[in-house]
Amino acid sequence: MHTPQLDKAAEILCISKSELSNLLRGQFKSCTIDRIFSLLRKLDHDIEIVLHKRPVNTPSAALRISTSAD
Repeated sequence: MHTPQLDKAAEILCISKSELSNLLRGQFKSCTIDRIFSLLRKLDHDIEIVLHKRPVNTPSAALRISTSAD
């Protein structure tokens, strides 16, 4: 997959096109959370982490990721 948009995205993120391609295919094994946060900041995204106590009647803790419509 070689498009001008991917070339520009890789340039903005300061990563290779092959690394970007891997990330777009959901291959995050070699990517730390710090690295993901850094890439999101380069794309001008704010990152917010909110912790809530797990309700007593819930069998296990949950992980939710959401995005704003902005």
